[in-house]
Amino acid sequence: MRKFMLSLAAVTALAYAPSLGNDFQAHDDTLLITQNPTAQGLTFDNIGAAFTTFDPELYIPITLLTYQVEYSLFGLNSFVFHLTNLLLHIGSSILLILIVYSIVKDRLGYPEIIALGTGALFALHPLNTEAVAWAAARKDILSGFFFFASLWAYLQIDSRKKWYSISLVLFALGLMSKVSIIILPLILLLVEEFCGRRKGSLKRTAPFFGLSLIFGIVAILGKQQQISELTLVDQGLLLCKSIAFFVWKFIWPSGLTLNYDQYTPITLLRAEFYLAAIFVILLVAIGFLMRKKNKVITMGIAWFLVCLAPSFATFWKNGMIFYASDRYNYIAIVGLCLLVMSLVAPYLHRYKALGAIVCALLIALTMKQSLTWKDTVTTYERSVKLNPRPVLQLNNLGTHYFQTDDIPMALEMYLKALSYDQLMPQILINIGLVQRKEQNDKEALLWFERSTKMTPSNRSVLESDTNGYYFLGTYQEQYGDIEKSFETFEAAVKYAPQFASTHLNLGIMYQKYKRVAEAKSSFLAAVNIDKNSLDARYRLAALQAETGEFVEAIENLEYVVKNDANYEQAAKHLEQLRKMVR
Repeated sequence: MRKFMLSLAAVTALAYAPSLGNDFQAHDDTLLITQNPTAQGLTFDNIGAAFTTFDPELYIPITLLTYQVEYSLFGLNSFVFHLTNLLLHIGSSILLILIVYSIVKDRLGYPEIIALGTGALFALHPLNTEAVAWAAARKDILSGFFFFASLWAYLQIDSRKKWYSISLVLFALGLMSKVSIIILPLILLLVEEFCGRRKGSLKRTAPFFGLSLIFGIVAILGKQQQISELTLVDQGLLLCKSIAFFVWKFIWPSGLTLNYDQYTPITLLRAEFYLAAIFVILLVAIGFLMRKKNKVITMGIAWFLVCLAPSFATFWKNGMIFYASDRYNYIAIVGLCLLVMSLVAPYLHRYKALGAIVCALLIALTMKQSLTWKDTVTTYERSVKLNPRPVLQLNNLGTHYFQTDDIPMALEMYLKALSYDQLMPQILINIGLVQRKEQNDKEALLWFERSTKMTPSNRSVLESDTNGYYFLGTYQEQYGDIEKSFETFEAAVKYAPQFASTHLNLGIMYQKYKRVAEAKSSFLAAVNIDKNSLDARYRLAALQAETGEFVEAIENLEYVVKNDANYEQAAKHLEQLRKMVR
Protein backbone atom coordinates (compact mmCIF):
# COMPACT_ATOMS: atom_id res chain seq x y z
CA MET A 1 0.00 0.00 0.00
CA ARG A 2 2.90 2.33 0.72
CA LYS A 3 4.11 2.17 -2.90
CA PHE A 4 0.62 2.95 -4.15
CA MET A 5 0.34 5.95 -1.81
CA LEU A 6 3.65 7.32 -3.10
CA SER A 7 2.48 6.75 -6.67
CA LEU A 8 -0.82 8.49 -5.89
CA ALA A 9 1.06 11.48 -4.48
CA ALA A 10 3.04 11.69 -7.71
CA VAL A 11 0.07 11.41 -10.08
CA THR A 12 -1.93 13.90 -7.98
CA ALA A 13 0.95 16.34 -8.29
CA LEU A 14 0.90 15.70 -12.04
CA ALA A 15 -2.86 16.26 -12.27
CA TYR A 16 -2.64 19.60 -10.48
CA ALA A 17 0.70 20.70 -11.95
CA PRO A 18 -0.99 23.31 -14.20
CA SER A 19 -2.45 25.02 -11.12
CA LEU A 20 1.04 25.82 -9.84
CA GLY A 21 1.40 28.38 -12.61
CA ASN A 22 -1.92 30.04 -11.86
CA ASP A 23 -2.03 33.69 -10.87
CA PHE A 24 -3.94 35.09 -7.91
CA GLN A 25 -7.63 35.64 -8.59
CA ALA A 26 -9.48 38.92 -8.18
CA HIS A 27 -12.28 36.84 -6.65
CA ASP A 28 -11.44 36.55 -2.91
CA ASP A 29 -7.66 36.21 -3.38
CA THR A 30 -7.48 40.00 -3.14
CA LEU A 31 -9.74 40.05 -0.07
CA LEU A 32 -7.88 37.30 1.78
CA ILE A 33 -4.29 37.55 0.51
CA THR A 34 -3.01 40.19 -1.88
CA GLN A 35 -4.84 43.18 -0.35
CA ASN A 36 -5.24 41.86 3.17
CA PRO A 37 -2.72 43.45 5.60
CA THR A 38 -3.47 40.73 8.18
CA ALA A 39 -2.15 38.04 5.79
CA GLN A 40 1.01 39.90 4.87
CA GLY A 41 3.70 39.04 7.35
CA LEU A 42 4.11 36.93 10.49
CA THR A 43 4.06 39.74 13.07
CA PHE A 44 2.53 39.97 16.54
CA ASP A 45 -0.02 42.50 15.29
CA ASN A 46 -1.03 40.29 12.36
CA ILE A 47 -1.25 37.17 14.51
CA GLY A 48 -3.43 39.08 16.98
CA ALA A 49 -5.62 40.39 14.16
CA ALA A 50 -6.03 36.88 12.72
CA PHE A 51 -7.36 35.56 16.03
CA THR A 52 -9.67 38.51 16.77
CA THR A 53 -11.39 39.22 13.43
CA PHE A 54 -13.60 37.59 10.80
CA ASP A 55 -12.62 37.33 7.14
CA PRO A 56 -15.19 39.22 7.00
CA GLU A 57 -17.77 36.50 7.68
CA LEU A 58 -15.70 33.47 8.74
CA TYR A 59 -13.37 32.94 11.70
CA ILE A 60 -10.23 31.45 10.06
CA PRO A 61 -7.15 32.39 12.16
CA ILE A 62 -5.13 29.26 11.32
CA THR A 63 -5.74 29.76 7.59
CA LEU A 64 -4.57 33.37 7.89
CA LEU A 65 -1.55 32.14 9.86
CA THR A 66 -0.48 29.95 6.91
CA TYR A 67 -0.75 32.96 4.60
CA GLN A 68 1.38 34.99 7.02
CA VAL A 69 4.12 32.34 7.02
CA GLU A 70 4.13 32.10 3.21
CA TYR A 71 4.24 35.87 2.80
CA SER A 72 7.08 36.22 5.32
CA LEU A 73 9.18 33.59 3.55
CA PHE A 74 8.29 34.12 -0.11
CA GLY A 75 6.24 37.31 -0.47
CA LEU A 76 3.23 37.26 -2.79
CA ASN A 77 4.53 34.33 -4.82
CA SER A 78 1.42 32.63 -6.21
CA PHE A 79 3.39 29.44 -6.95
CA VAL A 80 4.06 28.93 -3.24
CA PHE A 81 0.44 29.51 -2.23
CA HIS A 82 -0.80 27.02 -4.83
CA LEU A 83 1.91 24.51 -3.91
CA THR A 84 0.82 24.61 -0.27
CA ASN A 85 -2.75 23.84 -1.31
CA LEU A 86 -1.57 20.92 -3.43
CA LEU A 87 0.59 19.45 -0.65
CA LEU A 88 -2.31 19.69 1.80
CA HIS A 89 -4.57 17.93 -0.71
CA ILE A 90 -2.04 15.14 -1.21
CA GLY A 91 -1.72 14.80 2.56
CA SER A 92 -5.50 14.56 2.94
CA SER A 93 -5.67 11.89 0.23
CA ILE A 94 -3.08 9.73 1.98
CA LEU A 95 -4.80 10.18 5.35
CA LEU A 96 -8.08 9.17 3.74
CA ILE A 97 -6.56 5.91 2.48
CA LEU A 98 -5.34 5.11 6.00
CA ILE A 99 -8.73 6.01 7.49
CA VAL A 100 -10.77 3.90 5.07
CA TYR A 101 -8.42 0.93 5.38
CA SER A 102 -8.62 1.13 9.17
CA ILE A 103 -12.42 1.16 9.00
CA VAL A 104 -13.03 -1.61 6.43
CA LYS A 105 -10.05 -3.97 6.83
CA ASP A 106 -11.83 -6.52 9.05
CA ARG A 107 -15.34 -5.85 7.81
CA LEU A 108 -15.34 -5.87 4.00
CA GLY A 109 -13.73 -7.84 1.22
CA TYR A 110 -10.95 -6.22 -0.81
CA PRO A 111 -10.14 -3.63 1.91
CA GLU A 112 -6.96 -2.44 0.19
CA ILE A 113 -8.73 -1.85 -3.12
CA ILE A 114 -11.57 0.03 -1.38
CA ALA A 115 -9.15 2.20 0.62
CA LEU A 116 -6.78 2.92 -2.26
CA GLY A 117 -9.62 3.52 -4.71
CA THR A 118 -11.41 5.90 -2.34
CA GLY A 119 -8.20 7.87 -1.85
CA ALA A 120 -7.49 7.95 -5.59
CA LEU A 121 -11.01 9.09 -6.50
CA PHE A 122 -10.82 11.84 -3.87
CA ALA A 123 -7.34 12.92 -4.95
CA LEU A 124 -8.03 13.06 -8.68
CA HIS A 125 -11.70 13.94 -9.10
CA PRO A 126 -12.17 17.24 -11.00
CA LEU A 127 -14.82 18.38 -8.49
CA ASN A 128 -12.00 19.08 -6.04
CA THR A 129 -10.11 21.31 -8.46
CA GLU A 130 -11.64 24.54 -7.15
CA ALA A 131 -10.49 23.79 -3.60
CA VAL A 132 -6.95 22.92 -4.72
CA ALA A 133 -6.34 25.38 -7.58
CA TRP A 134 -7.71 28.50 -5.89
CA ALA A 135 -5.48 30.10 -3.26
CA ALA A 136 -8.44 31.62 -1.40
CA ALA A 137 -9.90 28.11 -0.95
CA ARG A 138 -7.05 27.36 1.47
CA LYS A 139 -9.58 27.37 4.31
CA ASP A 140 -11.41 24.43 2.71
CA ILE A 141 -8.21 22.50 1.98
CA LEU A 142 -6.66 23.21 5.40
CA SER A 143 -9.78 22.45 7.43
CA GLY A 144 -10.17 19.29 5.34
CA PHE A 145 -6.63 18.21 6.15
CA PHE A 146 -7.22 18.70 9.89
CA PHE A 147 -10.57 16.89 9.57
CA PHE A 148 -8.88 13.80 8.14
CA ALA A 149 -5.95 14.04 10.55
CA SER A 150 -8.30 14.28 13.53
CA LEU A 151 -10.38 11.34 12.31
CA TRP A 152 -7.28 9.22 11.72
CA ALA A 153 -5.94 10.07 15.21
CA TYR A 154 -9.32 9.20 16.73
CA LEU A 155 -9.15 5.75 15.15
CA GLN A 156 -5.82 5.15 16.94
CA ILE A 157 -7.13 5.70 20.49
CA ASP A 158 -7.36 1.97 21.19
CA SER A 159 -3.58 1.67 20.81
CA ARG A 160 -2.59 4.76 22.82
CA LYS A 161 -4.76 7.12 24.85
CA LYS A 162 -2.71 10.17 23.83
CA TRP A 163 -4.23 9.94 20.35
CA TYR A 164 -7.55 11.08 21.81
CA SER A 165 -6.07 14.41 22.93
CA ILE A 166 -4.20 14.76 19.64
CA SER A 167 -7.44 14.17 17.74
CA LEU A 168 -9.21 16.85 19.78
CA VAL A 169 -6.41 19.38 19.20
CA LEU A 170 -6.40 18.66 15.46
CA PHE A 171 -10.15 19.18 15.37
CA ALA A 172 -9.78 22.55 17.12
CA LEU A 173 -7.13 23.59 14.58
CA GLY A 174 -9.47 22.52 11.79
CA LEU A 175 -12.34 24.56 13.21
CA MET A 176 -10.03 27.57 13.33
CA SER A 177 -9.20 26.95 9.67
CA LYS A 178 -12.87 26.87 8.67
CA VAL A 179 -15.87 25.99 10.77
CA SER A 180 -17.46 23.84 8.05
CA ILE A 181 -15.90 20.72 9.62
CA ILE A 182 -18.23 21.24 12.57
CA ILE A 183 -19.88 17.97 11.52
CA LEU A 184 -16.86 15.81 12.48
CA PRO A 185 -18.49 14.52 15.72
CA LEU A 186 -21.38 13.13 13.66
CA ILE A 187 -18.89 11.42 11.34
CA LEU A 188 -17.13 9.96 14.39
CA LEU A 189 -20.44 8.49 15.58
CA LEU A 190 -21.07 7.17 12.07
CA VAL A 191 -17.69 5.44 12.01
CA GLU A 192 -18.19 4.08 15.55
CA GLU A 193 -21.54 2.61 14.47
CA PHE A 194 -20.03 1.04 11.35
CA CYS A 195 -17.19 -0.45 13.38
CA GLY A 196 -19.58 -1.82 16.01
CA ARG A 197 -18.26 0.41 18.77
CA ARG A 198 -21.55 2.02 19.78
CA LYS A 199 -20.93 1.50 23.51
CA GLY A 200 -19.43 4.63 25.05
CA SER A 201 -19.33 6.47 21.72
CA LEU A 202 -21.43 9.41 22.96
CA LYS A 203 -19.12 9.88 25.92
CA ARG A 204 -16.02 9.68 23.70
CA THR A 205 -17.38 12.22 21.24
CA ALA A 206 -18.85 14.64 23.82
CA PRO A 207 -15.78 16.96 23.86
CA PHE A 208 -15.90 17.10 20.05
CA PHE A 209 -19.55 18.13 20.20
CA GLY A 210 -18.56 20.76 22.77
CA LEU A 211 -16.02 22.28 20.39
CA SER A 212 -18.58 22.17 17.58
CA LEU A 213 -21.08 24.05 19.73
CA ILE A 214 -18.58 26.78 20.64
CA PHE A 215 -17.37 27.32 17.08
CA GLY A 216 -20.92 27.02 15.76
CA ILE A 217 -21.92 30.00 17.89
CA VAL A 218 -18.89 31.95 16.63
CA ALA A 219 -19.82 31.06 13.04
CA ILE A 220 -23.39 32.27 13.47
CA LEU A 221 -22.07 35.67 14.63
CA GLY A 222 -20.32 36.09 11.28
CA LYS A 223 -23.10 34.56 9.16
CA GLN A 224 -26.20 36.24 10.61
CA GLN A 225 -27.20 38.04 7.43
CA GLN A 226 -26.45 35.07 5.17
CA ILE A 227 -28.67 32.82 7.28
CA SER A 228 -31.49 35.33 7.82
CA GLU A 229 -31.87 36.34 4.15
CA LEU A 230 -33.41 32.97 3.23
CA THR A 231 -36.24 31.07 4.90
CA LEU A 232 -35.70 27.56 6.23
CA VAL A 233 -37.81 26.26 3.35
CA ASP A 234 -35.63 28.12 0.84
CA GLN A 235 -32.49 26.71 2.44
CA GLY A 236 -33.92 23.21 2.50
CA LEU A 237 -34.88 23.32 -1.18
CA LEU A 238 -31.50 24.75 -2.17
CA LEU A 239 -29.76 22.05 -0.14
CA CYS A 240 -31.75 19.37 -1.97
CA LYS A 241 -30.78 20.90 -5.31
CA SER A 242 -27.14 21.11 -4.19
CA ILE A 243 -27.13 17.43 -3.16
CA ALA A 244 -28.60 16.31 -6.49
CA PHE A 245 -26.18 18.59 -8.37
CA PHE A 246 -23.09 17.17 -6.65
CA VAL A 247 -24.16 13.57 -7.21
CA TRP A 248 -24.59 14.31 -10.92
CA LYS A 249 -21.27 16.17 -11.17
CA PHE A 250 -19.56 13.29 -9.37
CA ILE A 251 -20.80 11.00 -12.15
CA TRP A 252 -20.39 13.51 -15.01
CA PRO A 253 -17.88 16.23 -14.03
CA SER A 254 -18.31 18.64 -16.93
CA GLY A 255 -19.31 22.30 -16.88
CA LEU A 256 -17.59 22.95 -13.55
CA THR A 257 -17.09 26.62 -12.78
CA LEU A 258 -16.73 29.24 -10.06
CA ASN A 259 -20.39 29.89 -9.18
CA TYR A 260 -23.73 28.27 -9.85
CA ASP A 261 -26.32 31.05 -9.61
CA GLN A 262 -29.89 30.46 -8.52
CA TYR A 263 -31.74 32.86 -10.80
CA THR A 264 -35.21 31.23 -10.80
CA PRO A 265 -37.79 31.39 -7.96
CA ILE A 266 -37.16 28.99 -5.09
CA THR A 267 -40.37 27.00 -4.87
CA LEU A 268 -41.40 23.37 -4.64
CA LEU A 269 -43.62 23.96 -7.67
CA ARG A 270 -40.56 24.05 -9.93
CA ALA A 271 -39.21 20.75 -11.28
CA GLU A 272 -35.63 21.61 -10.35
CA PHE A 273 -36.67 21.59 -6.69
CA TYR A 274 -39.35 18.92 -6.38
CA LEU A 275 -37.29 16.44 -8.40
CA ALA A 276 -34.25 17.23 -6.25
CA ALA A 277 -36.33 16.76 -3.08
CA ILE A 278 -37.62 13.39 -4.36
CA PHE A 279 -34.04 12.36 -5.18
CA VAL A 280 -32.86 13.22 -1.65
CA ILE A 281 -35.77 11.31 -0.11
CA LEU A 282 -34.87 8.27 -2.23
CA LEU A 283 -31.22 8.60 -1.25
CA VAL A 284 -32.12 8.68 2.44
CA ALA A 285 -34.50 5.73 1.96
CA ILE A 286 -31.77 3.66 0.28
CA GLY A 287 -29.37 4.45 3.11
CA PHE A 288 -31.96 3.45 5.70
CA LEU A 289 -32.96 0.22 3.97
CA MET A 290 -29.34 -0.87 3.45
CA ARG A 291 -28.27 -0.23 7.07
CA LYS A 292 -28.18 -3.97 7.84
CA LYS A 293 -27.63 -5.58 4.44
CA ASN A 294 -24.77 -3.33 3.31
CA LYS A 295 -23.66 -0.91 6.02
CA VAL A 296 -20.98 0.70 3.88
CA ILE A 297 -23.62 2.05 1.49
CA THR A 298 -25.47 3.54 4.45
CA MET A 299 -22.26 5.07 5.74
CA GLY A 300 -21.33 6.49 2.33
CA ILE A 301 -24.73 8.14 1.88
CA ALA A 302 -24.80 9.44 5.45
CA TRP A 303 -21.25 10.81 5.17
CA PHE A 304 -22.15 12.65 1.98
CA LEU A 305 -25.36 14.17 3.34
CA VAL A 306 -23.98 15.11 6.76
CA CYS A 307 -20.91 16.82 5.30
CA LEU A 308 -23.01 18.88 2.87
CA ALA A 309 -25.38 20.07 5.61
CA PRO A 310 -23.27 23.12 6.69
CA SER A 311 -23.60 24.58 3.19
CA PHE A 312 -27.09 25.84 4.14
CA ALA A 313 -25.33 28.97 5.45
CA THR A 314 -23.56 29.63 2.14
CA PHE A 315 -26.39 29.93 -0.38
CA TRP A 316 -26.83 33.70 0.01
CA LYS A 317 -23.88 36.05 -0.45
CA ASN A 318 -23.79 39.78 -1.17
CA GLY A 319 -27.30 39.85 -2.54
CA MET A 320 -26.87 36.81 -4.80
CA ILE A 321 -28.05 33.23 -4.31
CA PHE A 322 -25.87 30.26 -5.26
CA TYR A 323 -27.12 26.70 -5.02
CA ALA A 324 -23.64 25.18 -5.10
CA SER A 325 -19.90 25.82 -5.01
CA ASP A 326 -17.52 22.97 -5.83
CA ARG A 327 -15.30 23.52 -2.78
CA TYR A 328 -18.19 22.90 -0.36
CA ASN A 329 -18.22 19.30 -1.59
CA TYR A 330 -14.55 18.75 -0.66
CA ILE A 331 -15.13 16.48 2.36
CA ALA A 332 -18.62 15.33 1.40
CA ILE A 333 -17.36 13.71 -1.82
CA VAL A 334 -15.61 11.07 0.30
CA GLY A 335 -18.99 9.46 1.00
CA LEU A 336 -19.62 8.99 -2.72
CA CYS A 337 -16.08 7.74 -3.32
CA LEU A 338 -16.42 5.16 -0.55
CA LEU A 339 -19.85 4.04 -1.75
CA VAL A 340 -18.70 3.56 -5.35
CA MET A 341 -15.49 1.76 -4.40
CA SER A 342 -17.31 -0.67 -2.11
CA LEU A 343 -19.48 -1.65 -5.10
CA VAL A 344 -16.79 -1.88 -7.78
CA ALA A 345 -13.91 -3.36 -5.71
CA PRO A 346 -14.55 -6.97 -6.90
CA TYR A 347 -14.42 -5.86 -10.54
CA LEU A 348 -11.26 -3.82 -10.00
CA HIS A 349 -9.68 -6.87 -8.38
CA ARG A 350 -10.47 -8.88 -11.50
CA TYR A 351 -9.79 -6.17 -14.10
CA LYS A 352 -6.91 -4.13 -12.73
CA ALA A 353 -6.44 -2.19 -15.97
CA LEU A 354 -9.89 -0.65 -15.47
CA GLY A 355 -8.66 1.28 -12.43
CA ALA A 356 -5.69 2.64 -14.36
CA ILE A 357 -7.95 3.78 -17.21
CA VAL A 358 -10.29 5.62 -14.82
CA CYS A 359 -7.33 7.29 -13.08
CA ALA A 360 -5.87 8.40 -16.40
CA LEU A 361 -9.22 9.90 -17.42
CA LEU A 362 -9.56 11.74 -14.09
CA ILE A 363 -6.00 13.08 -14.37
CA ALA A 364 -6.73 14.48 -17.83
CA LEU A 365 -10.00 16.08 -16.69
CA THR A 366 -8.42 17.59 -13.58
CA MET A 367 -5.47 18.99 -15.54
CA LYS A 368 -7.93 20.62 -17.94
CA GLN A 369 -10.04 21.97 -15.08
CA SER A 370 -6.94 23.39 -13.35
CA LEU A 371 -6.27 25.54 -16.40
CA THR A 372 -9.67 27.22 -16.00
CA TRP A 373 -8.22 28.82 -12.84
CA LYS A 374 -5.24 30.31 -14.69
CA ASP A 375 -6.15 33.94 -13.96
CA THR A 376 -9.09 36.22 -13.22
CA VAL A 377 -10.19 36.72 -16.83
CA THR A 378 -10.04 33.00 -17.67
CA THR A 379 -12.05 32.05 -14.59
CA TYR A 380 -14.71 34.72 -14.98
CA GLU A 381 -15.11 34.23 -18.73
CA ARG A 382 -15.75 30.53 -18.17
CA SER A 383 -18.29 31.35 -15.47
CA VAL A 384 -20.01 33.85 -17.79
CA LYS A 385 -20.18 31.22 -20.53
CA LEU A 386 -21.66 28.52 -18.28
CA ASN A 387 -24.16 30.60 -16.29
CA PRO A 388 -27.49 31.42 -17.99
CA ARG A 389 -27.73 34.78 -16.18
CA PRO A 390 -24.16 35.85 -15.32
CA VAL A 391 -24.89 39.19 -13.62
CA LEU A 392 -22.33 38.85 -10.83
CA GLN A 393 -19.67 37.37 -13.10
CA LEU A 394 -19.94 40.18 -15.67
CA ASN A 395 -19.94 42.82 -12.95
CA ASN A 396 -16.86 41.30 -11.30
CA LEU A 397 -15.10 40.91 -14.65
CA GLY A 398 -15.84 44.56 -15.36
CA THR A 399 -14.34 45.53 -12.01
CA HIS A 400 -11.19 43.55 -12.84
CA TYR A 401 -10.83 45.42 -16.14
CA PHE A 402 -11.53 48.72 -14.36
CA GLN A 403 -8.80 48.04 -11.79
CA THR A 404 -6.34 47.13 -14.55
CA ASP A 405 -7.22 50.34 -16.48
CA ASP A 406 -8.94 48.61 -19.40
CA ILE A 407 -11.83 51.08 -19.29
CA PRO A 408 -13.56 50.15 -22.60
CA MET A 409 -13.74 46.48 -21.59
CA ALA A 410 -14.91 47.43 -18.09
CA LEU A 411 -17.78 49.47 -19.52
CA GLU A 412 -18.70 46.68 -21.94
CA MET A 413 -18.91 44.14 -19.11
CA TYR A 414 -20.95 46.46 -16.88
CA LEU A 415 -23.43 47.19 -19.66
CA LYS A 416 -23.81 43.47 -20.37
CA ALA A 417 -24.45 42.88 -16.67
CA LEU A 418 -27.03 45.68 -16.72
CA SER A 419 -28.85 43.99 -19.58
CA TYR A 420 -29.53 41.05 -17.24
CA ASP A 421 -30.37 43.07 -14.11
CA GLN A 422 -31.29 46.75 -14.22
CA LEU A 423 -32.11 46.90 -10.50
CA MET A 424 -28.68 46.02 -9.08
CA PRO A 425 -27.30 49.28 -7.62
CA GLN A 426 -23.68 48.12 -7.76
CA ILE A 427 -23.73 47.85 -11.56
CA LEU A 428 -25.08 51.39 -11.89
CA ILE A 429 -22.48 52.67 -9.43
CA ASN A 430 -19.69 50.93 -11.34
CA ILE A 431 -20.81 52.49 -14.64
CA GLY A 432 -20.78 55.84 -12.85
CA LEU A 433 -17.21 55.18 -11.69
CA VAL A 434 -16.18 54.43 -15.28
CA GLN A 435 -17.69 57.73 -16.43
CA ARG A 436 -15.97 59.55 -13.57
CA LYS A 437 -12.62 58.05 -14.52
CA GLU A 438 -13.22 59.19 -18.11
CA GLN A 439 -14.01 62.66 -16.67
CA ASN A 440 -17.59 62.52 -17.94
CA ASP A 441 -18.81 64.08 -14.71
CA LYS A 442 -22.38 64.82 -15.79
CA GLU A 443 -22.84 61.26 -17.05
CA ALA A 444 -21.33 59.91 -13.85
CA LEU A 445 -23.68 62.02 -11.73
CA LEU A 446 -26.70 60.66 -13.61
CA TRP A 447 -25.62 57.04 -13.06
CA PHE A 448 -24.99 57.65 -9.35
CA GLU A 449 -28.38 59.35 -9.03
CA ARG A 450 -30.03 56.45 -10.82
CA SER A 451 -28.42 53.98 -8.40
CA THR A 452 -30.00 55.76 -5.42
CA LYS A 453 -33.44 55.13 -6.88
CA MET A 454 -32.94 51.38 -7.25
CA THR A 455 -34.01 49.45 -4.17
CA PRO A 456 -33.78 45.67 -4.65
CA SER A 457 -37.05 44.12 -3.53
CA ASN A 458 -35.74 40.57 -3.17
CA ARG A 459 -33.16 41.22 -0.44
CA SER A 460 -32.10 43.57 2.32
CA VAL A 461 -29.83 46.54 1.67
CA LEU A 462 -26.09 45.91 1.29
CA GLU A 463 -23.50 48.44 2.37
CA SER A 464 -22.20 48.62 -1.20
CA ASP A 465 -25.68 49.75 -2.31
CA THR A 466 -25.10 53.04 -0.48
CA ASN A 467 -21.96 53.99 -2.42
CA GLY A 468 -24.08 55.76 -5.02
CA TYR A 469 -25.29 58.20 -2.36
CA TYR A 470 -21.70 58.98 -1.39
CA PHE A 471 -20.54 59.68 -4.96
CA LEU A 472 -23.71 61.63 -5.79
CA GLY A 473 -23.41 63.76 -2.67
CA THR A 474 -19.74 64.39 -3.37
CA TYR A 475 -20.51 65.56 -6.91
CA GLN A 476 -23.32 67.82 -5.68
CA GLU A 477 -20.96 69.43 -3.19
CA GLN A 478 -18.30 69.78 -5.89
CA TYR A 479 -20.79 71.65 -8.10
CA GLY A 480 -21.72 73.97 -5.23
CA ASP A 481 -25.13 72.54 -4.47
CA ILE A 482 -24.44 72.13 -0.74
CA GLU A 483 -28.08 71.85 0.28
CA LYS A 484 -28.70 68.96 -2.13
CA SER A 485 -25.47 67.33 -1.01
CA PHE A 486 -26.68 67.35 2.61
CA GLU A 487 -30.03 65.95 1.49
CA THR A 488 -28.26 63.10 -0.31
CA PHE A 489 -26.06 62.15 2.64
CA GLU A 490 -29.07 62.36 4.98
CA ALA A 491 -31.06 60.20 2.55
CA ALA A 492 -28.28 57.59 2.71
CA VAL A 493 -28.65 57.40 6.50
CA LYS A 494 -32.41 57.09 6.16
CA TYR A 495 -32.00 54.39 3.48
CA ALA A 496 -29.40 52.36 5.38
CA PRO A 497 -29.14 53.45 9.05
CA GLN A 498 -27.65 50.06 9.98
CA PHE A 499 -24.25 50.85 8.43
CA ALA A 500 -21.60 52.93 10.18
CA SER A 501 -20.36 54.29 6.85
CA THR A 502 -23.56 56.24 6.09
CA HIS A 503 -23.37 58.00 9.48
CA LEU A 504 -19.64 58.61 9.04
CA ASN A 505 -20.07 60.22 5.61
CA LEU A 506 -22.88 62.46 6.89
CA GLY A 507 -20.79 63.37 9.92
CA ILE A 508 -17.87 64.41 7.71
CA MET A 509 -20.21 66.76 5.84
CA TYR A 510 -21.49 68.25 9.09
CA GLN A 511 -17.94 68.63 10.39
CA LYS A 512 -16.79 70.27 7.18
CA TYR A 513 -19.52 72.92 7.45
CA LYS A 514 -19.06 73.55 11.21
CA ARG A 515 -22.28 71.85 12.33
CA VAL A 516 -20.48 70.44 15.36
CA ALA A 517 -23.38 69.02 17.38
CA GLU A 518 -24.80 67.16 14.38
CA ALA A 519 -21.34 65.92 13.39
CA LYS A 520 -20.73 64.55 16.91
CA SER A 521 -24.09 62.83 16.84
CA SER A 522 -23.31 61.20 13.48
CA PHE A 523 -19.83 60.03 14.50
CA LEU A 524 -21.21 58.67 17.77
CA ALA A 525 -23.87 56.75 15.83
CA ALA A 526 -21.15 55.29 13.58
CA VAL A 527 -19.09 54.18 16.59
CA ASN A 528 -22.13 52.64 18.28
CA ILE A 529 -22.80 50.57 15.14
CA ASP A 530 -19.16 49.63 14.56
CA LYS A 531 -16.80 50.13 17.48
CA ASN A 532 -13.88 49.50 15.10
CA SER A 533 -14.75 52.45 12.86
CA LEU A 534 -11.45 54.15 13.62
CA ASP A 535 -12.04 57.11 11.31
CA ALA A 536 -15.32 57.86 13.11
CA ARG A 537 -13.59 57.60 16.50
CA TYR A 538 -10.76 59.86 15.40
CA ARG A 539 -13.13 62.52 14.09
CA LEU A 540 -15.35 62.21 17.16
CA ALA A 541 -12.30 62.69 19.38
CA ALA A 542 -11.38 65.86 17.48
CA LEU A 543 -14.82 67.35 18.10
CA GLN A 544 -14.82 66.23 21.73
CA ALA A 545 -11.48 67.97 22.23
CA GLU A 546 -12.90 71.14 20.66
CA THR A 547 -15.83 71.14 23.08
CA GLY A 548 -13.71 70.39 26.15
CA GLU A 549 -14.57 66.70 26.52
CA PHE A 550 -10.91 65.77 26.96
CA VAL A 551 -11.40 62.50 28.84
CA GLU A 552 -13.74 61.13 26.16
CA ALA A 553 -11.44 62.38 23.40
CA ILE A 554 -8.43 60.65 24.96
CA GLU A 555 -10.37 57.39 25.34
CA ASN A 556 -11.31 57.41 21.65
CA LEU A 557 -7.79 58.28 20.51
CA GLU A 558 -6.32 55.55 22.73
CA TYR A 559 -8.68 53.06 21.09
CA VAL A 560 -7.60 54.21 17.62
CA VAL A 561 -3.88 53.99 18.40
CA LYS A 562 -4.29 50.60 20.10
CA ASN A 563 -6.04 49.15 17.04
CA ASP A 564 -3.92 50.86 14.39
CA ALA A 565 -0.37 51.69 15.43
CA ASN A 566 0.21 53.34 12.03
CA TYR A 567 -2.51 55.96 12.56
CA GLU A 568 0.13 58.67 13.06
CA GLN A 569 -2.23 61.65 13.36
CA ALA A 570 -4.16 59.92 16.14
CA ALA A 571 -0.96 59.18 18.07
CA LYS A 572 0.21 62.77 17.64
CA HIS A 573 -3.07 64.27 18.83
CA LEU A 574 -3.27 61.82 21.72
CA GLU A 575 0.13 62.96 22.96
CA GLN A 576 -0.92 66.61 22.67
CA LEU A 577 -4.14 66.03 24.60
CA ARG A 578 -2.35 64.16 27.38
CA LYS A 579 0.00 67.11 27.82
CA MET A 580 -2.96 69.49 28.00
CA VAL A 581 -4.75 67.60 30.80
CA ARG A 582 -1.69 67.04 32.99
